[in-house]
Amino acid sequence: MVYLGTNGLITGVPVKNVKAFEEAFLLEMENKLPDVLASFKKGDLPEAGIEKMKEMVAALIPQFKN
Repeated sequence: MVYLGTNGLITGVPVKNVKAFEEAFLLEMENKLPDVLASFKKGDLPEAGIEKMKEMVAALIPQFKN
């Protein structure tokens, strides 16, 4: 979440919805990108993993705009 916030990836999510977004984001990472999540947890941020995560975030944001 820190990475998403500091890189402006969740600016479309109102503050009141950030917690719900975080929960959905983590669930999506666990279910759809477990290999990327495992790399991130080890401190490895491969560009391909970051791009997959960004795509997933972009797809999630519309659900939390209101």
